[in-house]
Amino acid sequence: ALSDTTYNFGKVHVDSSSSWILKVFNRGTADLMVEQISSDNSDFSPSPTSFTVQPGGSKDVEVKFMPSATGPESATLTIVSNDRDRPVLKVSLMGTGIAPKISISAKSHDFGSVPVGSSASWDLTVSNLGNAILSVSSVSSSSSEFTLLPVSFDVQPGGSRDVTVTFKPSSRGPKAAVLTILSDDPDEPELTVNLEGVGLAPDISLSASEHDFGDVYVDSSSVWELVVSNEGDIELKVGISSSDDEFTVRPDSFSVAPGGSLSVEVAFRPGTVGSREAKLTVTSDDPDEEVLYVSLRGEGIDAVPPVISHSPLTSAKEGQILRVEADVSDDIQVRSVKLFYRVGGDRWYSSLDMDHTGERYYSTVPWDHVTLSGLEYYIEASDGYNISRSGSPESPHRVPVSARASLKTEGGSYKMIAFSIAPYNGDPSTLEDWLGPYEETLFFLTRRGARWRLSRWAGDGYLEYPDVGRIAPGKAFWVITKEPRWIYVEGETVLPSRGNYYPIVLRPGWNQIGNPFPFEVSLRDCRVAVGQSLEPLGGYLEDRLVAYEDGHYTDRYVLEPWRGYWVKNLTGSEIELLVPFTRAGAKKPAAGRKVLFEIELSASCGRVRDGGHLGFVGGTDMYELSQPPRPPGEYIALYFPHPEWDYDTDFRPESSEEDWRFAVETNLRGEVVLEWKIRGAEHIKAFLLDPSACKVLDMRLQRSYRFWMEGGKREFSVRAGREARMPSISSDELRVSVFPNPFNERVNFEVLSGGEVLLEIYDILGRRVREVRTRRVFSWDGRDEGGRMLSSGVYIWEASSGRSSRRGKVVLVR
Repeated sequence: ALSDTTYNFGKVHVDSSSSWILKVFNRGTADLMVEQISSDNSDFSPSPTSFTVQPGGSKDVEVKFMPSATGPESATLTIVSNDRDRPVLKVSLMGTGIAPKISISAKSHDFGSVPVGSSASWDLTVSNLGNAILSVSSVSSSSSEFTLLPVSFDVQPGGSRDVTVTFKPSSRGPKAAVLTILSDDPDEPELTVNLEGVGLAPDISLSASEHDFGDVYVDSSSVWELVVSNEGDIELKVGISSSDDEFTVRPDSFSVAPGGSLSVEVAFRPGTVGSREAKLTVTSDDPDEEVLYVSLRGEGIDAVPPVISHSPLTSAKEGQILRVEADVSDDIQVRSVKLFYRVGGDRWYSSLDMDHTGERYYSTVPWDHVTLSGLEYYIEASDGYNISRSGSPESPHRVPVSARASLKTEGGSYKMIAFSIAPYNGDPSTLEDWLGPYEETLFFLTRRGARWRLSRWAGDGYLEYPDVGRIAPGKAFWVITKEPRWIYVEGETVLPSRGNYYPIVLRPGWNQIGNPFPFEVSLRDCRVAVGQSLEPLGGYLEDRLVAYEDGHYTDRYVLEPWRGYWVKNLTGSEIELLVPFTRAGAKKPAAGRKVLFEIELSASCGRVRDGGHLGFVGGTDMYELSQPPRPPGEYIALYFPHPEWDYDTDFRPESSEEDWRFAVETNLRGEVVLEWKIRGAEHIKAFLLDPSACKVLDMRLQRSYRFWMEGGKREFSVRAGREARMPSISSDELRVSVFPNPFNERVNFEVLSGGEVLLEIYDILGRRVREVRTRRVFSWDGRDEGGRMLSSGVYIWEASSGRSSRRGKVVLVR
């Protein structure tokens, strides 16, 4: 027997179960064997499905209903047993499956742009489309910048509930999060919603985090600009305050548009002396940097420098101990007073702390600094903040020092002298006090001649005493005495009269000059006055001094005191040579042209000697130096003759073969020794030709040549080059040297022949454009017979003398 034949489970949640107990009774006298209990619907399941019931007993069978879907269901439970009367019994079962069904209004949401610190909200609707209550156990966000409310709730069947999602960005930039919903929806227990948005914010940037105003005078202002920039994407609001009233800001509050900037004036105005420090506090609505600081520093200094009252010294005697005094005062205090001094022309100062009594300061200059070079000094006073000077390092007080100076002549030979002093009496007749009466006869022409002579170059010849003009600084003279004699001069220091320079006027051509100062001066430090500017010597003077030593000329690059020199003015007008009141530093000449090959020639006769230089240099330009005027008295001169002037140096661009003509001239009778030294490339050959004696020498094999002269002039030539051929000694030979080639302004034709040479120049069409007869040198300026300028191109030259002729090409380049 069964306890029931039908049962209704009612409403059961899908995937949940409901149980019911079916009782099976055995009312018989034998064991009831239930062989099988089965259901025709798997959502209804019995347990156990087979068993034995003792007579008079019963057995509980648990029947479970677990709906797999929503909606009503039914089933038949079939029980098969060994009951002979009712071997099969049936039980009718029924029930309804119920479940919630979740639905959301959106799968994603974009909040757009939201300023940092602000928020934006959006409602997500959660609906229950099922027939059971929907239980949402959790609503969560993966980012704290996206918040939710509520986070759990129930929804009735057919109902809905809004979840408010709020986006509140904490920083600038794009943001994203995932919203997760957990519920008891059996099909969709977890749903997600993608959230995104952009945080907008200002972004402050300062041009500096500190600034030092340095020294600023009391009650004066120094202004500095602090640049505030907004690198963000919304307006920046800024406020600035200072921790010290002496540091002010303008403006102190403002706004800066996105991508813009604003300059803030920060001013420091100290009210008293001393150091200051302050901070600027910069506040803004930048969420990352709400407060920034700028450190400020500055020093308030005394605005009023010390006052020095000093009467500069105007004179001194050599070796005198000089006392320097000055009155020094200040509105606050005098910290130090120093005396800086040096011997005139020195490059560096010595210094002394000046003693004082009240406001009177004093010090003494050591006696060994008071010399004929003069004294330079200045006074410097400091109050700790300001420096005042009487004089300056560049423009010191200059004190001329009086002294008695002397120079010695060389007995029996000429000497070029100068006076490095400002004599009290510049009349040259004062020399008679030391040298005796003057006579115009040269002493070496007669035993009873004069004991001394004095002369000076006048541009076209020598002037004799007493027509030599006054003795003055910067001038040089030739002097000769029968025996060595001392000349004494009383005077004082020569001081510069044009800034730091002493001017010497130079005529065009050669000039005799001397060092106006009693210390060495470098020629490299001298300048030429051109209008109001000071120019280097190049282009105005030959870059050398020519001294006369031991009977011959020699190049020098330092002006020594008391010595005379030749200098050549290369211009066509008077110029001013400016000699600096500065002792020589570098005494070597500046690096010049690169000499590839050089022959140094020297001609001597008795006690007198002269020399010259020839050779090859790198580049395409010639390098020539003029021969100075002959010295008075006995002389010998070696020079390269040219139309404009005679030269003692003639360097040319390297070529396979070049000819140089030089002359030896003397007013002496006797043997002349011609010597030479060769420097440079060993592959260059060199030959000396003496046409007068019809001799040719290989200058690599010999180093000297002797010949006799009865005064007058004797001409020679040197042929040198990589492919130089030994010159012919025939008097009919014709040699032509052309340089420079190509040429721009002028080309020189130097001929070597026993007689007159006809030189003709033709254009490339064979038309003769110029004809000239010459015995030595012709300089052609590229013009035809009518003086017309010829055009660039190749021209043919032909030289003929007797039966000899030579032909070649020359290129004119305009």
